[in-house]
Amino acid sequence: MEIGFQKIGLAFNFTPTSKDLLQEALRIQKLFSSRLYLIHIGKDDENYNKMLNDVLKEMKLKENDYELIWSDGDPATEIIKTCSEQEIELLLAGALEKENIIKFYIGSVARKLMKYSPCSILIYKIPIIIKPFRKIFVSIDYSPLGEKAMQIAYQLAIKEGNPSLDVVREFYIPGLTATLQDSCDVGQFENMIEKATKEEEEKTRVFLNELNLQNINIDIHCIYGKEKRAERNFVDENSPDLYIIPSKIKKPTLWERFLPMETEHIFEDLPSNILIVR
Repeated sequence: MEIGFQKIGLAFNFTPTSKDLLQEALRIQKLFSSRLYLIHIGKDDENYNKMLNDVLKEMKLKENDYELIWSDGDPATEIIKTCSEQEIELLLAGALEKENIIKFYIGSVARKLMKYSPCSILIYKIPIIIKPFRKIFVSIDYSPLGEKAMQIAYQLAIKEGNPSLDVVREFYIPGLTATLQDSCDVGQFENMIEKATKEEEEKTRVFLNELNLQNINIDIHCIYGKEKRAERNFVDENSPDLYIIPSKIKKPTLWERFLPMETEHIFEDLPSNILIVR
């Protein structure tokens, strides 16, 4: 069963990265034969219209190639609203590789979109490198959302002409660290981790076999850790072109500004382009 994106939205403005984002949006649109929606937050006046038309003309876009949506207000709020109203399935946006501590607590536009977007969202690491996603890592769990993330990773890999795909599964055994502290036997602890890793690898193989993913080589990496931190370190070391993560839709609350979501630390210093699947 093919899972694709029929409607793709691009959060578009006039920053230096806008043209690169648009070029990537057109590439993704072509891969999935999607309808492209350009979402611009700002006043719909003559000056902005001219700037936009110049960019679209330079990219050789025709009017029937996209749908333009103007909105005025808080950028994150308006983009999220537009995605809901237009039933966008994939939102594309850019983000700085590192965000300062002020933005961490106040919340940048990209951070809010990552947390509260009602659809899957692809965050590009800036500067944007325009090229196919040749090295794709996908984080999985055994939930329906984890299955969806795996299916999307597979479809992307096939469409990009990749012969292989890397699956990352972080797992954790409650109480194992306490066992180490009580026994003070490092060797025993390492043996337990090795045994548990092999068992987790077998579970992952069963999970993948049920999805019947053909014509691709899948490398499995089961890593002991929690809160995605060990997984994040592994991704850092291997530098993929795209890191795919399943993540449920969150509803904004004041409290969550100070209590990050489980994947929040990943966004503090992007390891790669990130696709959050919802």
